[in-house]
Amino acid sequence: MRNNLKKLLNLILFIATITAVISLVSCGGVSESESTDLETSTTPDQSGHESESESVSLPSGEVTTADTESGSALPLREPKAIWTDNYTVSVAGMEYFYRNVANSYIQRLESYGLSSYVTIDHTKSHKDQLCTMASDGSTWFDFFLAYTKSEVSKLLSCAEAAKAEGIVLDDEDYALIDESITKLKGYASSCGYTLKQYLKAVYGSSVTESVVRDCLELQTMYGKYVTAHVDKADISDEALEKFYNDNKDAYDKDGVRDESLGTADVRHILFYKDDYKDDTKALEILKELKKVVGTDEFVAKFEKFAKEYSYDTANKDKGGLMEGLCKGTTVEEFDTWVFGGEHKEGDLGIVETKDYGWHIVYFEKEGLPVWKDSIINVVKADAQTEAEKTAADTYTVTCDDDRMSKDIDA
Repeated sequence: MRNNLKKLLNLILFIATITAVISLVSCGGVSESESTDLETSTTPDQSGHESESESVSLPSGEVTTADTESGSALPLREPKAIWTDNYTVSVAGMEYFYRNVANSYIQRLESYGLSSYVTIDHTKSHKDQLCTMASDGSTWFDFFLAYTKSEVSKLLSCAEAAKAEGIVLDDEDYALIDESITKLKGYASSCGYTLKQYLKAVYGSSVTESVVRDCLELQTMYGKYVTAHVDKADISDEALEKFYNDNKDAYDKDGVRDESLGTADVRHILFYKDDYKDDTKALEILKELKKVVGTDEFVAKFEKFAKEYSYDTANKDKGGLMEGLCKGTTVEEFDTWVFGGEHKEGDLGIVETKDYGWHIVYFEKEGLPVWKDSIINVVKADAQTEAEKTAADTYTVTCDDDRMSKDIDA
């Protein structure tokens, strides 16, 4: 039982680190916004320690970045903690990465209802607490730092590979980075902090806006490198059929190929349960939308209402649109409405979810069947893994372990 629990908790940490650093290959493909956004956030409490908050875009480290004109590295910020020939992450950057990994792990534990199995005292340093996941006397600091080093090494080696392939950051990349910084400042302000105060309260005084920007540039280089290789993956109908025929047992359901819907494009407007006591407002807006559904006015009106009312900041400014939504990736009630087989393109309705509230949902377009979507995910994931492995095998990453153990404030 204990061994099974450890396996599950390690899987959660694996998921958390992938999320906290960057997740590029999604069910709907590689998104430009995903190359610069993270999904973990924390709110500083009065004691200066962090507590979990709603998911917003937060960057996670510092590096020196390659000059897009000359290809040379910008001046280093000392002291450096981990580096390759052209890219460096400082101690401040590692503190930022470390906190994102640790906070994401704790959030995942809570979301899976497993926090009672892992004891982490947020009022004490991780260096002073034995890790309940290990039997060798190591601390939570050792545990989280090992994963952090692994993920940062991946970013660095892939950035080197990107540079070697002539990949550079362009104006669009820098615009996305600026947007992420603006969102972070807005979030800090909503907590009653300046950005400088927020970063100091959550991550320590060494983490600054310049650390954030450098980190996002590294992440974007990583993202562009991986995207370039994932886009080369063969996902033609012929290739998918061959893959299926070679692996039928993995994709059949009761001996038959699963042709049920696996992805869809939907729009939604979330009326959050803490802001609305019942579905009255949602029904009022639904009534207005039903007047124009099927007409040229519908999308514009849906986008207007999404921007005005939706609590889901991830897509409210995109008219509530979720493209390539995968079966099984949303809460049960929402997933059932979209993928349960009772709704089709053009349907409009309300879904009540226990954890969030009321969603006006519009079924915009059917996507791929389960078997095909699943195989595409595997092919893209394999392409990403191979690209990362090639980079890791080609470029050397050097760590100053003593400096990290001594100087990272955890």
